[in-house]
Amino acid sequence: MLHYTTGIYLNGHFDVLQINYQYTRQEYEDLTVEEMDEALKHDVRLVLHRILEDGRYSHIHLVAKSFGTIALCSELERDGFQGAKVIWLTPLVKEDEVFQSMLNSKQEGLCIIGDQDRHFDRDRFKDLEKKPGLEVHVLKGLNHSLEHDFHVLDSISAHKEIMTIMKAFKEA
Repeated sequence: MLHYTTGIYLNGHFDVLQINYQYTRQEYEDLTVEEMDEALKHDVRLVLHRILEDGRYSHIHLVAKSFGTIALCSELERDGFQGAKVIWLTPLVKEDEVFQSMLNSKQEGLCIIGDQDRHFDRDRFKDLEKKPGLEVHVLKGLNHSLEHDFHVLDSISAHKEIMTIMKAFKEA
C-alpha cells in the first residue's frame, strides 16, 4: 500500500521520505509493547527532526499505516505540522493514543480501513466519522492489508479505489 502511495506523491512532484523501521532484530526481542512503541516514536522523531530542521518544506503530507500510526499521533503537535495533511491507513484505533489523536487532530485528514481489519472498531469509527476535517472510508470486506482474503482481482480493484481516494485527497 505504501509503495503505491509513494508513486502517487512522486508523480505529483513531492519529495518523499520513507521511514522504514526494523524492529524484528534480536535487540528488540525482549522489549514490551510499550517499550517498542516508545522506540518507534523516538526513531521517527529523530529522523523527522533531521530532515525538517532547515525549514525547507512548507507543504507537508504525513502518511502512516498500522504500527506507523502510533508514531504519527505523537508527531502531530510538532511545529510545522499544524497545516499538514494526514493520511491514516489501517490506524490502530483500538489503541487509545491513536484514537484520541485522530479525534483531537487539527490537521485535515483521510482515514482508510477495512471492516474486516482486526483493528477496526465500529463504535470508534462512528465517532471518527463525525469529526470535521477527517474524511473516513471504511471499505467492506478488506482486511488489515487492505485486501480481500485470497481474492486477488477484488484486492486489485480495492487498491485502485484506495489510490483514487488518496490522489483526490492529495490534490484537494
